[in-house]
Amino acid sequence: MNLFGLNPLRAIRERIGAALAIAAFSFACCIGGLLMTFVLAPRQAVQANRISHLPDMNADSVHTASVGDSILITGILHGDSQQLGVSDFIAYGGERWDVTVPTGVDDSYSEPHGNWASIAPVVPDLTLDLDEQLVTIHAASHVHLGGALHDTVVPGDSTLTADDQGKPVSDGTTKYHGFMDGDLATVFGKKAADGGLDPEELFAGDRAAFEESQHQAASGFLISGIFMIFMTPIIFFGGLLLAIFKRR
Repeated sequence: MNLFGLNPLRAIRERIGAALAIAAFSFACCIGGLLMTFVLAPRQAVQANRISHLPDMNADSVHTASVGDSILITGILHGDSQQLGVSDFIAYGGERWDVTVPTGVDDSYSEPHGNWASIAPVVPDLTLDLDEQLVTIHAASHVHLGGALHDTVVPGDSTLTADDQGKPVSDGTTKYHGFMDGDLATVFGKKAADGGLDPEELFAGDRAAFEESQHQAASGFLISGIFMIFMTPIIFFGGLLLAIFKRR
C-alpha cells in the first residue's frame, strides 16, 4: 500500500527494526560496562596488587623456588634473532590489516574496508640474564607482550587496499611489536619443573614500569566500564527517538 508515494507498513517495519537494533546495542553496551566495572577491573586490581607484593628475586632464588610459584624477574633478554625471520625480533606479536570487499549493493558500503586483526604472539625459548646468571624462559603461545616494544611495519604485496586514517593500506600489511636481543625485560610467570619459567607476561622495561602498567590496566577497565554504563541510556533513548522520528 502506497500513500502519497510512501509505504507506511515498510516505514513502520524499518523503524521497528532500527529500534530493536538500538535496544540490542544498548544492552550489549550495558553488559560490557558491567563486566568491565565489576569483573575485569577488580580482577585486574587483585592481579596488580599481587604482583606488587612479589619479592625481588635473583637467579639463585628462582632456582630454589617451588614448582608453580609465581615469579617476577627483570634482566637482559637473549634469543636468536635469526630464528623467527621477522626483522631482528627474538619474540613478537602484532596486527595484520585484513581488507574486505563488500558484496552488497548499498552505496555506503561499496568501498573495500579493512580492520587490524591481532596475530598470536610468537615467543620461542629465550634466556634472561640476571647479573650474568641465566634463567630459561620457555616457549609459549599465550603470552601478553607489553611495555616499550620495538615496532616495524611490513607492507603487504596485494593490490587490494583500504583506507586507514586517510591512507591506503594494502591487504596483508603487518605491524610487528616485539623484543630484540639485549633488551631489558621484566618476565612474570610460573616456575617450571625443569627450573625455568613458563611466562605469562613479557614486558619491555623494568619492574616499576611493569607494576605501574598493571595498575593502569585496572584503572582503564574501571573508567571504560563506568563510561559504557553511563552512555547506555543516552544511546538507547537517543537512538530510539532518532529511529522513530527520523524522516525518510
